Amino acid sequence: MINKLFTVLGLTAVLLNGCHKEEAAKEAPPKLQVSSPLRKDTVITKEYVSQIHAFRHIELRALEKGYLQNIYVDEGQTVTQGQPMFKIMPNIYQVDLQKAKAEADVVSIEYQIPKHWQRKILYPPTSWHWLKLN
Repeated sequence: MINKLFTVLGLTAVLLNGCHKEEAAKEAPPKLQVSSPLRKDTVITKEYVSQIHAFRHIELRALEKGYLQNIYVDEGQTVTQGQPMFKIMPNIYQVDLQKAKAEADVVSIEYQIPKHWQRKILYPPTSWHWLKLN
Protein backbone atom coordinates (compact mmCIF):
# COMPACT_ATOMS: atom_id res chain seq x y z
CA MET A 1 0.00 0.00 0.00
CA ILE A 2 2.88 2.27 0.62
CA ASN A 3 3.89 1.71 -2.96
CA LYS A 4 0.49 2.90 -4.10
CA LEU A 5 0.73 5.95 -1.90
CA PHE A 6 4.12 6.95 -3.32
CA THR A 7 2.87 6.39 -6.83
CA VAL A 8 -0.21 8.57 -6.24
CA LEU A 9 1.87 11.31 -4.58
CA GLY A 10 4.43 11.22 -7.41
CA LEU A 11 1.75 11.48 -10.07
CA THR A 12 0.02 14.32 -8.24
CA ALA A 13 3.29 16.22 -7.95
CA VAL A 14 4.01 15.76 -11.64
CA LEU A 15 0.50 16.82 -12.64
CA LEU A 16 0.51 19.89 -10.44
CA ASN A 17 3.91 20.89 -11.68
CA GLY A 18 2.84 20.45 -15.35
CA CYS A 19 -0.32 22.56 -15.06
CA HIS A 20 1.51 25.61 -13.84
CA LYS A 21 2.67 27.85 -16.71
CA GLU A 22 5.06 30.67 -16.39
CA GLU A 23 3.89 33.73 -18.20
CA ALA A 24 6.26 34.81 -20.93
CA ALA A 25 7.22 38.43 -21.05
CA LYS A 26 4.82 40.21 -23.39
CA GLU A 27 6.56 41.96 -26.26
CA ALA A 28 5.22 45.23 -27.52
CA PRO A 29 3.96 45.10 -31.15
CA PRO A 30 6.49 46.45 -33.63
CA LYS A 31 6.03 49.99 -34.89
CA LEU A 32 5.44 50.14 -38.63
CA GLN A 33 5.69 53.13 -40.92
CA VAL A 34 2.57 53.89 -42.89
CA SER A 35 2.77 55.70 -46.23
CA SER A 36 0.38 56.67 -49.00
CA PRO A 37 1.30 55.03 -52.32
CA LEU A 38 1.31 57.11 -55.51
CA ARG A 39 -1.21 56.22 -58.18
CA LYS A 40 0.23 56.37 -61.66
CA ASP A 41 0.10 54.36 -64.88
CA THR A 42 2.90 51.91 -65.33
CA VAL A 43 4.09 50.64 -68.69
CA ILE A 44 5.62 47.19 -68.70
CA THR A 45 7.50 46.33 -71.88
CA LYS A 46 8.63 42.84 -72.75
CA GLU A 47 10.35 41.97 -76.01
CA TYR A 48 9.59 38.70 -77.75
CA VAL A 49 10.90 37.10 -80.91
CA SER A 50 8.03 36.43 -83.30
CA GLN A 51 6.85 36.38 -86.87
CA ILE A 52 3.73 38.21 -87.96
CA HIS A 53 1.71 36.81 -90.82
CA ALA A 54 -1.18 38.65 -92.42
CA PHE A 55 -4.50 36.90 -92.32
CA ARG A 56 -5.53 38.61 -95.54
CA HIS A 57 -3.29 38.75 -98.62
CA ILE A 58 -4.19 40.99 -101.52
CA GLU A 59 -3.02 39.84 -104.92
CA LEU A 60 -2.28 42.56 -107.48
CA ARG A 61 -2.74 42.02 -111.17
CA ALA A 62 -1.98 44.54 -113.88
CA LEU A 63 -4.70 45.70 -116.23
CA GLU A 64 -2.11 46.07 -118.97
CA LYS A 65 0.64 43.79 -120.20
CA GLY A 66 4.29 44.71 -120.03
CA TYR A 67 7.44 44.59 -117.95
CA LEU A 68 8.09 46.55 -114.77
CA GLN A 69 10.56 49.38 -115.11
CA ASN A 70 10.40 50.76 -111.53
CA ILE A 71 8.90 49.48 -108.27
CA TYR A 72 8.02 52.31 -105.90
CA VAL A 73 6.82 50.32 -102.83
CA ASP A 74 8.21 47.48 -100.73
CA GLU A 75 6.38 44.35 -99.68
CA GLY A 76 4.25 44.98 -96.61
CA GLN A 77 4.39 48.77 -96.95
CA THR A 78 1.16 50.70 -96.47
CA VAL A 79 -0.06 52.49 -99.59
CA THR A 80 -2.70 55.14 -100.10
CA GLN A 81 -5.20 55.64 -102.87
CA GLY A 82 -3.64 57.18 -105.98
CA GLN A 83 -0.06 56.43 -104.92
CA PRO A 84 1.98 54.96 -107.80
CA MET A 85 3.25 51.48 -107.02
CA PHE A 86 4.90 50.40 -110.28
CA LYS A 87 5.94 51.84 -113.60
CA ILE A 88 5.56 49.69 -116.71
CA MET A 89 8.14 50.02 -119.50
CA PRO A 90 6.67 52.37 -122.10
CA ASN A 91 8.20 50.54 -125.13
CA ILE A 92 5.11 48.45 -125.80
CA TYR A 93 2.82 51.45 -125.43
CA GLN A 94 4.98 53.62 -127.68
CA VAL A 95 4.75 51.00 -130.43
CA ASP A 96 0.97 50.79 -129.98
CA LEU A 97 0.75 54.61 -130.07
CA GLN A 98 2.79 54.82 -133.29
CA LYS A 99 0.62 52.09 -134.82
CA ALA A 100 -2.58 53.94 -133.86
CA LYS A 101 -1.20 57.22 -135.27
CA ALA A 102 -0.31 55.50 -138.54
CA GLU A 103 -3.80 54.02 -138.82
CA ALA A 104 -5.30 57.46 -138.08
CA ASP A 105 -3.13 58.99 -140.83
CA VAL A 106 -4.31 56.36 -143.32
CA VAL A 107 -7.95 56.97 -142.47
CA SER A 108 -7.42 60.74 -142.70
CA ILE A 109 -5.81 60.44 -146.15
CA GLU A 110 -8.56 58.11 -147.35
CA TYR A 111 -11.12 60.65 -146.24
CA GLN A 112 -9.33 63.55 -147.96
CA ILE A 113 -8.88 61.86 -151.35
CA PRO A 114 -11.46 63.21 -153.75
CA LYS A 115 -14.26 60.86 -154.73
CA HIS A 116 -13.34 60.80 -158.42
CA TRP A 117 -9.82 59.55 -157.57
CA GLN A 118 -11.37 56.72 -155.65
CA ARG A 119 -13.62 55.89 -158.61
CA LYS A 120 -10.81 55.93 -161.14
CA ILE A 121 -8.53 54.02 -158.74
CA LEU A 122 -5.49 55.96 -159.80
CA TYR A 123 -3.55 54.96 -156.75
CA PRO A 124 -3.84 51.66 -154.98
CA PRO A 125 -4.78 52.02 -151.29
CA THR A 126 -1.34 50.84 -150.15
CA SER A 127 0.39 53.83 -151.80
CA TRP A 128 -1.87 56.53 -150.34
CA HIS A 129 0.50 57.15 -147.41
CA TRP A 130 2.63 59.52 -149.53
CA LEU A 131 -0.42 61.64 -150.41
CA LYS A 132 -0.65 63.86 -147.35
CA LEU A 133 -3.28 66.36 -148.38
CA ASN A 134 -3.10 68.97 -145.67
